[in-house]
Amino acid sequence: MTERPSEYVFDEFHLYPGEQRLTRADEALSLPPKAFQLLVLLVRESGHLLDKERILKALWPDTFVEEANLANNVSLLRKTLGKKRDGGNYIETVSRRGYRFSAGVRQDGAAPAGEAPVPRLIVLPFRLLRPDEEISFLAHSLPDAIANSLSGTNGLLVRSSLLAARLASAPDIRQVAAEAHVDAVLTGTLLRAGEILRVSVQLAEAPDWAVRWAKDYQEPVQDLFRLHDSVVDGVVQSLTLILTEHEKAGLRRNLPATARAFEYYLRAHEVARDRTVENVRVALSLYKVCLEDDPEYAPAWAQMGRYYRFLDKFGGEHVDYLALAEQAFERAFALDPDLPIAHRFYIQIEADRGRAKEAMVRLLKRVSDRRTDPELYAGLVLACRFSGELRASVRAHEIAQSLDPNIETSVAHTWFLLGEYDRAIDSYRMGTGYYMDAAALACLGRSQAGLSLLKRRLKLHVPASCIESLMCSLVALLEGDRDEALRIIEPMIPIAEKHRDPEPLLYMARHHSRAGAGARALDLAGRVIRRGLLCSASLLRDPWMESLRQTQGFAALLEECRAREREAHAAFVEAGGERLLGQRKSLTTT
Repeated sequence: MTERPSEYVFDEFHLYPGEQRLTRADEALSLPPKAFQLLVLLVRESGHLLDKERILKALWPDTFVEEANLANNVSLLRKTLGKKRDGGNYIETVSRRGYRFSAGVRQDGAAPAGEAPVPRLIVLPFRLLRPDEEISFLAHSLPDAIANSLSGTNGLLVRSSLLAARLASAPDIRQVAAEAHVDAVLTGTLLRAGEILRVSVQLAEAPDWAVRWAKDYQEPVQDLFRLHDSVVDGVVQSLTLILTEHEKAGLRRNLPATARAFEYYLRAHEVARDRTVENVRVALSLYKVCLEDDPEYAPAWAQMGRYYRFLDKFGGEHVDYLALAEQAFERAFALDPDLPIAHRFYIQIEADRGRAKEAMVRLLKRVSDRRTDPELYAGLVLACRFSGELRASVRAHEIAQSLDPNIETSVAHTWFLLGEYDRAIDSYRMGTGYYMDAAALACLGRSQAGLSLLKRRLKLHVPASCIESLMCSLVALLEGDRDEALRIIEPMIPIAEKHRDPEPLLYMARHHSRAGAGARALDLAGRVIRRGLLCSASLLRDPWMESLRQTQGFAALLEECRAREREAHAAFVEAGGERLLGQRKSLTTT
């Protein structure tokens, strides 16, 4: 069930949507159902214009009513609410357009939505009616672009394209809906006839999964962005979504200026689905062509930033890809400060740069405006963990999963830092696992199980990267060869520092401590903390850190870490983290 605030507060008024109740200074105020629904719509979009057509469709779906009905309800609300303290109206009229709620609104609590839960949608890959190399890239990339555009709205939850691809072979809509936990499924077919692209789309909705909206399109292959625009508008209309002017503008900003730019953007997106180093390089070259046609297309800049960071981690070249990634994200944010995919991917850059605290604050501010975006909460899992707010990291994961039960987060690493090794194993992605679950098994005294797991995986990997070297080093430790464990890991330390990701350094510190090299472990742990990963919980609780805890400088390092955690916690509180994530006190270990 989608969670929404259980209470909205403005001035002396308290609005409880789930209870159909409005109070002023503890006095209950009576409103007819339509007037109450209208007030909820306006308050939820406080500060934004709601046009008349959208309000009419939301309040009276599938029914024609005169605008006078809306005006009468607005008049009733104004009479009930009275004047604001400054003498103005709570509900402003925007001539010939609609209405705007003008008071500051605070959201309190979270409870299941009442009469109008946020609809949940999945956009499945489109089916090619016959094999066609010229348009095969559209089968996944066009639905993905549609889903990305729709994910920028507050009134809709859109499942990830990765989940959609996994469910594409499900035998029927009902199974897709059950596994994805959605209320609506968008499907489509593709067929090319010469230079004309024929696309049929259907939107099926719960509870009976009948087709609520369907449309056939015939567009020139070179005019993909108009097709995308039409499908997005059709979904918005069919689901009677109430969009603010800002959200409407956001849908348009997700389209480039030319059809050629959009084609290359979609081709790049399709190539990068199989994320090898070579494919990423090809995708980047296609994104560059897109940006040559439209240098102000923010999503392409965000994707460039995402894949530059990938090459920084795995490309093996003497190029400062991280700097290029940061420049690309800066360009994306300059063009569109609210772009969801930019906020989603930028968190890793901030963590690499030692700015997890700033990332946490940024994401908390975003969450206060977009409480229904699971990707933002998934980002907070990492940002809060790096900032030492471990319980908040877990809570962010729980909220993300309440919004999208299939979303993947990095919460396993949070549980590991907390010393909750069983939970770390349970939440780790076993199918693509590398190191951490095996390390957790070792901490639980199940070394042979961890050793067997690692040996099976190492048959599939060449130990060339930091994580694979960690796996080999852990094998040596579990077999009792401490010298070999350190011999394997030492050459990887400069590489881990080059990539600026402190988490591998933390695991390397564990290995040195376990091998009895406490002073070296202390040195590495200090680098971890100064690079922005605040880990006092691990320093105190991890059984493999015992040698480190015996060193002379441990107390000073622990206090340095805690001081940084206190600074991060103050920023967390100031940004509303306790309210947004339901926390009441400092979440770091004591």
